[in-house]
Amino acid sequence: MQYGARPDNIWLKELRGGGVSGTYCGRDCFNCYYRGAEGCPGCKRGPGGKWSGMCEIAGCCRNWGLDSCVGSRNADGCARRMERNDMPERRKRETSERREKMETSAGALSFGLTLLFALLILRLASAFFAGYSAGGMPWLNAGAVCGAVYGAALCWLGIRVKAEGYKLAGVMSLLALVMNALNSLIAEASFVNAVILGAGIAAQLYGEYGECRSHAGLLGMLGGVYAVYGERWRGLWRRLLAAYAAVFVSGLAAVPAPEVGRPALIAASAAMMIFNVQKLVYLWRAAKAFSSLEKAQ
Repeated sequence: MQYGARPDNIWLKELRGGGVSGTYCGRDCFNCYYRGAEGCPGCKRGPGGKWSGMCEIAGCCRNWGLDSCVGSRNADGCARRMERNDMPERRKRETSERREKMETSAGALSFGLTLLFALLILRLASAFFAGYSAGGMPWLNAGAVCGAVYGAALCWLGIRVKAEGYKLAGVMSLLALVMNALNSLIAEASFVNAVILGAGIAAQLYGEYGECRSHAGLLGMLGGVYAVYGERWRGLWRRLLAAYAAVFVSGLAAVPAPEVGRPALIAASAAMMIFNVQKLVYLWRAAKAFSSLEKAQ
């Protein structure tokens, strides 16, 4: 799959919006053949992106905390940098090899991501009706069941495509459900309640990290502009991190000061709902990407 093999023109939007960034190695993005011919979204949004793992020079710069290796005292004698003009062709070969390996798992990825998409819809619907209906307990139970199936689906996907991140995400999601079940057994708000809440949030957050990273890595393996979607998964992880932190802090505040903590908790939960809707969109796009790969075989 070439960089520009997309039904939409998202990479053009990135270019027009100033999205093409500088390069780590000093190559000129705007005068690069691959930008126009193959729709590369730019070094730092594409092959040099943190989660794409496609460029050794980019990884080296990040390890040293540099925006670019240009001007570095070791730049002139760096073997990696001297090979920078050959790297686009090398990446094309490596991407082709990875795609050949992924084609055998494209069907499982498409099915698994579509299943996650459907389960997340059910979880969000259950959470909504649990909060806004008189008899919320059945909806809470339905949400817990969907969450358990979601975690199991992540574990299955990790085993099926040999991705440790998915397995980690599944285990952490299931652990978070256990913490939430323990939390519900405590009738009154207490310090123990807050500790269990924090443990559940930490487990869920770690699971979200593993899932987002796995999605981003797989999309990066497709090559080119699909790495833009990988960066969006990275941005979603950051927003989810902020929302989970807000839920935890407001949950703690609700113990000594419920008149302040509870409204804050509602606001944080609403933000969490919005970010999960974004996650739905990203899951659907990822499922379509691997479905297209399966059909192309």
